[in-house]
Amino acid sequence: MKILFVNTLYAPFQVGGAEVSVQTMAEELVKSGHRVYVLTLGYDASVRELNGVEVITIKTRNLYHIEQAGGQPSYKKLIWHLLDSSNPFYKTEIGKVLDRVQPDVVNTNNIQGFSPYIWKIIKSRNIRLVHTMRDYYLLCHTTSMYADCKDCTQLCGPCKLTYSIKKNFFELPDAYVGISQFILEQHNRFSLGEGKPTRVIANGLQTPQQGAILKSPSSKLVFGFIGKVNEQKGVDFLFDELAALREVQPSFKLVLAGKVLPAFESKLREKYEGKFEFSFLGKTDSEAFYRSVDLVIVPSGWNEPFGRVPIEAAATGTPVCLANKGGLKELYDERCMWQFEMKKNSLKDLMESIMARPELITEKSAACAAKGNAYSPGALNERLIEFLDTIHG
Repeated sequence: MKILFVNTLYAPFQVGGAEVSVQTMAEELVKSGHRVYVLTLGYDASVRELNGVEVITIKTRNLYHIEQAGGQPSYKKLIWHLLDSSNPFYKTEIGKVLDRVQPDVVNTNNIQGFSPYIWKIIKSRNIRLVHTMRDYYLLCHTTSMYADCKDCTQLCGPCKLTYSIKKNFFELPDAYVGISQFILEQHNRFSLGEGKPTRVIANGLQTPQQGAILKSPSSKLVFGFIGKVNEQKGVDFLFDELAALREVQPSFKLVLAGKVLPAFESKLREKYEGKFEFSFLGKTDSEAFYRSVDLVIVPSGWNEPFGRVPIEAAATGTPVCLANKGGLKELYDERCMWQFEMKKNSLKDLMESIMARPELITEKSAACAAKGNAYSPGALNERLIEFLDTIHG
């Protein structure tokens, strides 16, 4: 099968898990004998090959590239988002790509920057089209359905405006994929995908190079957090809960890997310095990080559509304390994970019970590998191909 994936960014550019997931999927499909292309946005046009995948980059046709959004004046952002709700300026360029590649099917993923107008270009050529929901972009122009440190239950004024434009394209895809049941249900609330074939196909991940290693906790437990260090990821909640821990032996420290804004780091240091031991590592190799900690804590202030961290951690043999929220709750496995609510004392009580019986870490670690194996790219791509074969354009 000849498959064209569309994603706003692609390696070496990366903002979040979507870029990793699309690259993993594309490269695994090449290994299975499929011809795979990726269409992405950049500052200049180019065509290159990366690990067997032909990566086609076209120049952004909006006021600025999506990576330049930070610091733009509000009026410019408003114009950008309005144009991005229905951007016809890619019509000729994308049309040429489609005519050259002639894919059997196009799978769009993150399309912020392209706009849903890309679906109109694709369907004008009677090509099968499947869209994968990886965020809330079709409903919310910030992609997160999260504002003022809380989840949005309805669309705000600006999102209603952009949604009113985007919804005119929702009938164009032949089918929709959700990376979790949760994200499908969230979109179904707004009748998106109604009457269309849908399927849940989770993100896949590569097996870690060293495989899973059994954890043997030391006298000082090391708790890990990895990801964007901010309120949306629930880091302030995490600090509150750990600061409230009673004196339980063994002692512990928290290490945080990932990008953190200086102002947020300063705020945490000022409030929690001396209450418990913590350190910021910045961006670091994820596999090495998982192996350096006894367990990983995954809080979440927003309704994450999925969550790569719990699966990646489990694949290395690292047990996980997981928030019961959004798509994360679908990843919970009692054999290798603990679960907590994003409510006061829920995580605190859980951590106290673990610290009172640290041998539980070793027990959970022993069951981790099976969880990681369930998300192998090969198995998940088989589900994707099987679903694509059932779709008729």
